[in-house]
Amino acid sequence: MKRVFFTISWLIISLLAWKLADQYIFCPVYEFKEPHSFSGDSVYNPYANFNAINYHRANFHSHSNFGLGLTNGKGISKDIWTTYDKLGYAFHSISQYQYIDRFNDSNSSFISAYEHGYNIKKSHQLILGATSVEWKDYIFPQTLNNKQELLSRLAKDTGNVIILNHPDLRSGYEKQDLKYLHYYDCMEVLNPSANSISHWDTALSAGKKIFLVANDDVHDIFNENQVGRFCTLVSAPNKISREALNSLKSGSGIAMWIPYSQGESFDMKKQKFEESKIALESLNVQNDSMEVLFSDIVKNVEVYGQNGIKVFSASNIQGFKLPFPKWAAYYRTEYTTSDGIKYLLNPIIRFKTNLESRKSIAESFVKKVNRNNMAGILFILIWSNFQLIVILKLLKVKVKSIFSRIFNKVASHIS
Repeated sequence: MKRVFFTISWLIISLLAWKLADQYIFCPVYEFKEPHSFSGDSVYNPYANFNAINYHRANFHSHSNFGLGLTNGKGISKDIWTTYDKLGYAFHSISQYQYIDRFNDSNSSFISAYEHGYNIKKSHQLILGATSVEWKDYIFPQTLNNKQELLSRLAKDTGNVIILNHPDLRSGYEKQDLKYLHYYDCMEVLNPSANSISHWDTALSAGKKIFLVANDDVHDIFNENQVGRFCTLVSAPNKISREALNSLKSGSGIAMWIPYSQGESFDMKKQKFEESKIALESLNVQNDSMEVLFSDIVKNVEVYGQNGIKVFSASNIQGFKLPFPKWAAYYRTEYTTSDGIKYLLNPIIRFKTNLESRKSIAESFVKKVNRNNMAGILFILIWSNFQLIVILKLLKVKVKSIFSRIFNKVASHIS
């Protein structure tokens, strides 16, 4: 019995030791350039061609009962599709942990998805448009290099959309991290478990072209309080998956923060959605000014700039015009309609020449460093000798006598 216990303990310790070494010794090291804010004479406006009729609701983050209950999810994939269909959503991905759920993949609105990550700090990523699952993860609290290495691996598929999930949950992503990290497209700014707006402002203030996403992150599809609270409006005229993904990458999406009452039924939610109005009519930038018009009077409007500082606020208005001087890096707008629904827009941002792709931008700021990993070599030498001793111990071989015999043979050979 002691031998079995010893064997199991040895296996567990060996696995943990290897995971620690893999994460803190063998993980590639990156050089990060110091961040700088957006600047330039040109302005990127993701809503330049805005048309409210093209916008449809989407939820990209949900879990059903999967993996023997390890996902803490209720219901099956069909339940999730049915529920969001009834609420009038055009897109609703099922994002199981480390698994692409193919339910209803023949539907033109189907978007493949999975939630990457099984570490203790919940530094998770939502991968949309994925064709395969990346199994590599670092399970212990992650360093900046760990996080960048995982994002770099995920970004090898240039056709996917990479979203940082709930950054503020368990401090999965510290604000300081977001000043330097690259190789992702969006941030889950609104989630029932974490409001990460300040994290988003940190990334934007560091000149990172990162757009917003809002999701229910539902684990119990039958619980009215978990469904229809946060969603993303995407520009997809034909309600097909490619349009939705392009909308996320281009920044034309809009986040909805929907107020709810305890015990609110699905029928009540459906009615609320049917009666809701996006209200935004246009957002234009011209002659260093930003002009926003609404189709109805909105309760309040707030505009935020560099470092998340509020630069404008007003109540009960149907539009406003605001100077956007050359020194301003970005402006992002939030507004609340008469029904209490809050809308968050992506920022207008300044740039010099052109806004490059995810990969080309990252390669300008992040560089993987090749190093002579003496610590890794030393670890392998020590660990391999330790493993040899343990194996011999398990085989009931007297380690001392073996080394004694080896020494005597070497000594006799020399003499």
